[in-house]
Amino acid sequence: MDYQKSFESTAKAELDVARRMAAQGDYWTAVYHCQQAAEKMTKAVLFKYKIIEMKEHVISGLFASRILRYRRSKELNQVYRYLAQLERHVNKARYPIQEDDEILLPMERYDARDAADAITKAEYIINTLQKLLDEPEPS
Repeated sequence: MDYQKSFESTAKAELDVARRMAAQGDYWTAVYHCQQAAEKMTKAVLFKYKIIEMKEHVISGLFASRILRYRRSKELNQVYRYLAQLERHVNKARYPIQEDDEILLPMERYDARDAADAITKAEYIINTLQKLLDEPEPS
């Protein structure tokens, strides 16, 4: 199995984990796994196009400059927007954050709506990017 396929498979597994976590009420964990699913599916596309300069979790800019710039479509624009929105949760869904004089825990910041929204966005990203992955290899 190559990197593209391994990232694609892992992205889909992360989405399955997110769904299970949301179903049991672990909304913050569901949101985190949705962000991870979207990131890994995007990395699968980047591997397909031989763009391997990705060591970050925040990859919407790389997606925009290296994929979206050359493959404009309404669907890929939406992928970019959803990626950027999910990236806001890279740290927020993992670490306590201080706001004013209060420390907020990740599990206190998310609810069922947040998880459902993240799942919808991750599903859209995975389904849309799957179409790019299914296209013949670029020349």
